[in-house]
Amino acid sequence: MLKEWNGTEKPQEEEISARLTAARNRLMQQQMQVKEQKLPVLVLVEGWGTAGKGFVIGQIIRNIDPRFFKVASMEEPTVEEQRKPFLCRHFTRIPEAGKFQFLDSGWMDEVIKGKLYDGMTDAEYAMRVESIKRFERQLTDNGYLVMKFFLHISRKEQKKRIESLLESKDTRWRVGKHDQWQNTHYGKCEDAFDSYLKETNMPSAPWYIIDARSRKWAETQVLEMLTQGIEIALGNRAMAVPLLQNVFPLTQMPQLSQIALDGTIEAEEYKAEADKGMEEDAKEAREKATLQSEEAVRKRREEREKFEEKIEENREADTLEVSEEGKVLLKSNTDSNCSDAPKSHSDSAQESVIYTKTGEASRKEQTSSISVSV
Repeated sequence: MLKEWNGTEKPQEEEISARLTAARNRLMQQQMQVKEQKLPVLVLVEGWGTAGKGFVIGQIIRNIDPRFFKVASMEEPTVEEQRKPFLCRHFTRIPEAGKFQFLDSGWMDEVIKGKLYDGMTDAEYAMRVESIKRFERQLTDNGYLVMKFFLHISRKEQKKRIESLLESKDTRWRVGKHDQWQNTHYGKCEDAFDSYLKETNMPSAPWYIIDARSRKWAETQVLEMLTQGIEIALGNRAMAVPLLQNVFPLTQMPQLSQIALDGTIEAEEYKAEADKGMEEDAKEAREKATLQSEEAVRKRREEREKFEEKIEENREADTLEVSEEGKVLLKSNTDSNCSDAPKSHSDSAQESVIYTKTGEASRKEQTSSISVSV
């Protein structure tokens, strides 16, 4: 998802200024509607170190009444928090009805750090991702609007910002070891981010990737997407369905009493429609059967190729090991052929035999394996 993202073309400064002003005014108007309709809005801002997450949040909240929002920056979990389920501390920060909650990094940052630094196993990581998906779906099913933004910058841009901050003693404190480690291992971090974004991108709570090369342009993108999500959520709130942000606004379904039930259809038209449906079903069945046949042929071809490779490997080997089933079969044949022979011959048949390339036979005592050279 992150790797396939091609970015957005940055408009001219005049257009950005106009769009930013319009988005700010729109949010100022929407905050009262959010309060009146008691819509809880959770805004999660994630991204690369030095991408400007705190700046974007700071600019957005300037357009909201201070009584209607809270901001939280998630630090490392305390000893007490580590004793509880890892999402417990995030549950306590979900917004009240009619208010905004902004998170400067949240459960994504915690899980990614655990995977990259703390040696989290694949099983633990998968379990946490599933917990996050259920948590976000639980919020949206209960009427919460969940907006997730990822601020993206290139490795070159991140390095440039880190060096700029380190030059001044007044801004040096803003650069942590985590930011420098990220830049050094940019590719590894990008793989982790890309995997997480794909796994947790859901229709009810999608990810929005923000081009954060310019602070003003990043703020414009976040504000426009946030106000669009709020508008759709407010329009869908009267319907008893989960909030879907990345689809068209829902249309109110008519009641049964509003539907005309006196319609008629001619027999020929009905027959034509029925024949058309049967043809489509038959076509779909044929396509499915063709795909299944091609898949079976492909599997048989792969099995044959593997078998031929194994035979070729055995031809090149000095000896050919006989499987356990082959040993049992060889033993039964030997017993059958030598049932009337003297006992000494039967005993010698049970001894291990190695056939060499020259055709000579040698015996190896006290071993249960039989090797045959070809």
